[in-house]
Amino acid sequence: MEKLFSSLEDEGSFLVVENKEGAINVMTIGWAQVGIVWGRRIMSVFIRPSRYTHSLIERAEYFSVCVPPKGKMRRELSFCGSRSARDLNKVKECGFVLENGCRKGIKFIKGSALVYECRIVSRSRIFKEETDKGIKRDYYPGNDYHSVYYGEIINIKEGNP
Repeated sequence: MEKLFSSLEDEGSFLVVENKEGAINVMTIGWAQVGIVWGRRIMSVFIRPSRYTHSLIERAEYFSVCVPPKGKMRRELSFCGSRSARDLNKVKECGFVLENGCRKGIKFIKGSALVYECRIVSRSRIFKEETDKGIKRDYYPGNDYHSVYYGEIINIKEGNP
């Protein structure tokens, strides 16, 4: 778990989503939470509705969070965090090899140091009216409030899968 925390504090990690129609995207994330909710191991990820990934995850059952090896994949993290899959194929552009996860509909990036495979069990939104003024000022100047996806962690791969 320490790998995830240090990754999110540094360059970030990758979120990989494949929707029910087979569309796939990789997105850089810097916000995630891991804990016990509803008696299950849950990873929560935050995605703004303006992102292409949001439209995919709305029609997905699973997602994975792929932690890159320490100090590696910096170019790819920057690229996936600054480009939209509406305009190009990030998997191809970054030269990622996607592997199948433990269930149909889960993909992950080969060479990741750590992979969390998650089944979406709930979704929620962050609402402007219920958010602290300082958080609104610092993180939502454009009023693009995140949706939160709660994924039950169904498999964890360590090393360089």
